[in-house]
Amino acid sequence: MLDKTMPYYNIIMKRFKDTPVPSSPLPEGFQFGSFLEGDEHAWAKILVSVGEYDAIEEALTCFRRDYLSEPEELKRRLLFVETCEGEKAGTLINWWNHTNGRRDPSVHWVAVKAEYQGLGVGKALVYEGLRRMIDLEGEQDFYLHTQTWSYKAITLYLKGGYRFVKDESFGGYRNDHDLALAVVRDKLASNLIRNDIIQCHGLSVVEMAPLEGGWLNRLWKLTTNRGELLVKQFSHERYTTKKLQDIEAALQRQILITTHGVPAPTIWQFDGKNIRHVDDEITYMLMEFHQGKNLGAAWINMDQMRDLGRVLARMHHAFATLPPESVNGYPLDGKEQYGRLIGTFQLQMQQAHLYPDTYQTALKAVGTVLPHLSDGFFDRIPKGIAHEDYSSDNILFHSDRVAAIIDFDRNQYSFLWHDIGRCLLSFAWHDGTLNLEAIRIFREGYGEILPLSMENIVDAFRITWCLEVFWWIQPHMFASHQGKATRFRDEILWLTDQWGELTRMSNEATGELTGEVTGEVTVPPAHWRSIDNGKAFEWGRTSQDYGKYRDIYPVSFYQNLLAMGIGLKGQDILDLGTGTGVLPRGLYPYGARFVGTDRSMEQIEVAKSLSQAQGMDIAFHARPAEDTGMPSGTFDVITACQCFLYFDKSIVLPEIKRMLKTGGMFATMWMAWMPGLDAVSSLSEEIILRYNPDWKGAGYTPMQVDEQAWARDGFRVKQVVSYQERIPFHLESWTGRIRACRGIGASLPEERVQAFDREHRAAIRQTFGESFDVLHHILLVSYEPVIDAGRRKEPPDDFS
Repeated sequence: MLDKTMPYYNIIMKRFKDTPVPSSPLPEGFQFGSFLEGDEHAWAKILVSVGEYDAIEEALTCFRRDYLSEPEELKRRLLFVETCEGEKAGTLINWWNHTNGRRDPSVHWVAVKAEYQGLGVGKALVYEGLRRMIDLEGEQDFYLHTQTWSYKAITLYLKGGYRFVKDESFGGYRNDHDLALAVVRDKLASNLIRNDIIQCHGLSVVEMAPLEGGWLNRLWKLTTNRGELLVKQFSHERYTTKKLQDIEAALQRQILITTHGVPAPTIWQFDGKNIRHVDDEITYMLMEFHQGKNLGAAWINMDQMRDLGRVLARMHHAFATLPPESVNGYPLDGKEQYGRLIGTFQLQMQQAHLYPDTYQTALKAVGTVLPHLSDGFFDRIPKGIAHEDYSSDNILFHSDRVAAIIDFDRNQYSFLWHDIGRCLLSFAWHDGTLNLEAIRIFREGYGEILPLSMENIVDAFRITWCLEVFWWIQPHMFASHQGKATRFRDEILWLTDQWGELTRMSNEATGELTGEVTGEVTVPPAHWRSIDNGKAFEWGRTSQDYGKYRDIYPVSFYQNLLAMGIGLKGQDILDLGTGTGVLPRGLYPYGARFVGTDRSMEQIEVAKSLSQAQGMDIAFHARPAEDTGMPSGTFDVITACQCFLYFDKSIVLPEIKRMLKTGGMFATMWMAWMPGLDAVSSLSEEIILRYNPDWKGAGYTPMQVDEQAWARDGFRVKQVVSYQERIPFHLESWTGRIRACRGIGASLPEERVQAFDREHRAAIRQTFGESFDVLHHILLVSYEPVIDAGRRKEPPDDFS
């Protein structure tokens, strides 16, 4: 039936030469028939029944005028579909039109009686008509004129190979392409997608209702015999073929992370693919419809906020199990990212005078932030597979938790903290104010799965600014209201204005305000607070220097470990607090199998990168030593190199016993410089203490190890190796090693680290030149688990 409720516009379609012709058999009880004398009355009844004509006589007048003068052609070109009883159910005419002296083959008057629609009669009629037209005219282009009222039939024409043509016509018809498509686009898409879903999945579709949301994309809620589903049609204005391929890969990752407990919609695949291409214009995906509400910062409650952090950490942890190499965006280079940011700013400044004053003011403010950044900032942000659009539009909530994470279109390899910054701006920033309680609760939720310090959150806001500043600080964003995008613009303007205040506000969220805005970090685990008089530190900040300059253990170090039975071929070894994986990489050639864990995701990222570059198959996980998630009775040896100081022994020692195999051993390794006997390290310590007087790593002297106090928890000393050795350095390796220590790179703001490095480098070069040796004490201790043990002294401090 024609739908005359919509505006009437002409549509010209064309089936191009050599386009494949699909096939579809007639349903049972129907057959094809040709025109016989007198059948014009049956033809007229069909056309009147679908609304093409108001009366039989009107239809007959047209038929006699246009076709009856060619009776032999009618027998070849007019096609009926008939019931077994001989009733004419549908018709099609393969005819021609003349266009400026050119004869154009074209299809006329395709119609199926209303009572026979929806059975597959029309589809079979159109496809059979195409085959017969090719037999009559040969393989060439065929035209077809239709109109917006016939949008249901247009769906069949598209599936039969006809395409809309924009700038041509035939037979004197007007082509209203733009006006017509604006009217029928949604109708056509929904019909084609609906039919495709029925064909692919065998569903019975009760209703297909449009939904709001989705920038340029279209959404429908599908009610079926198998529950409620969501259809998302991808906009070809937004997505190139390459982008759709990236989204297909991202959706495969979405499927994988649901196995890790991440709430995300189940995708209905077809032939192993997530995205369906109906034709060149219509691409969609089908997924589970999740009940839930989109919320903003003004409406979210703290239970939801906590789960928001928990779910994001679970997603990051799940993504970390996937290889990043083939993911769009991999790898990331800090220098390149920083250069792109500066280059964009310079280009926009050159053109700023052409645009509104409000835009120029915002751009000048951006320029005040850029000097606080460097490629080192980008390098220190942990990288991995991220959602990349973790905002209020893409999260559904139940009353007390997250219902589902949706829209993984932008999922790629990126800066992980961008997810955190985007999330907190969406849910903790409202009317120019940051909700510090919401940040604290979010951090607690995230911290249940992965470590997250307040400095990480500061960096999250700043990397979000870096990645989004020139999405939203553009001239058109200041010319008029841009809907939701205006909020994004205002968030970036606020971050620009509050850049120097971020650390103070974040510290307030945990009640750890220091009084001065210094950029110093807060301590993630509470038991670290006694280490440096409460001075905060975070090893992730040193990851780049750590990976480059801390692999300094001499050959004797590894030879002694092997002699102690650590690192032997066939052993399964867990390295706690692995940092950048120095110990596993150093012992790897000897044949043991290694797993490394560390609470710092930044350290783990560097460990993965270095081991992969060296062709080493080592599993690294961002997990604290107190909660590795490793199964019981798994490891022959568990090691802690330069890190036992940082563990909560009341938790970690029972965990070590649980994870060791019967007969397994635990070992600690320490290597510390000796300032009392070595002038180089003495000078370095003097400068460190000027910049960080709270650092307690100074003044180390060798200690004898006999019995340890924590042995009462079930361990006893098995073997001790203690010796001194001079380690060769040159200026670059020693100053880099010192930058990576706890008292400098892990605890001072970037500008203080740079100032220290300049002074330290100059002093060492002036006093000791470019190359020198530094005396170190090396202490290797192995332990075996026992049921009872006496009280023993604490192990020596780690003065790195």
